[in-house]
Amino acid sequence: MENNIAYKVVVKNNRTSILTQGKYKLTYNKGEIVNSVPGSLGIMVFDSKMDADRYLNTKRILIKVRPIGERKVPLYVCENPSKYENRLENYYKKGKDKQSTYESGMYLPPSGTSCYPSVEVLD
Repeated sequence: MENNIAYKVVVKNNRTSILTQGKYKLTYNKGEIVNSVPGSLGIMVFDSKMDADRYLNTKRILIKVRPIGERKVPLYVCENPSKYENRLENYYKKGKDKQSTYESGMYLPPSGTSCYPSVEVLD
């Protein structure tokens, strides 16, 4: 990560989290600090622009963020939190010592993925 800067891919028209609904859908406005959902792994970001660029399309944009708090590298991420929200909740309830267990709907995180409790939105 360069100069404590990370990259977040968001929906272009409303600057919200991609592939999420409900309480996991967060909005990223410039100058704001965004906090993760309590009990979750945190806000997923990419350590490099190159890693993040692979997830851009015409409906998504890349924003710079400054991570806040302890970095976590997830062993698994949810394929589609909207579709698997109950499984995601169960995953988080397992406790940190059992979150290495694979569940249906989970997959290995994309290259360069990190999670933080909060981020400051820089642009």
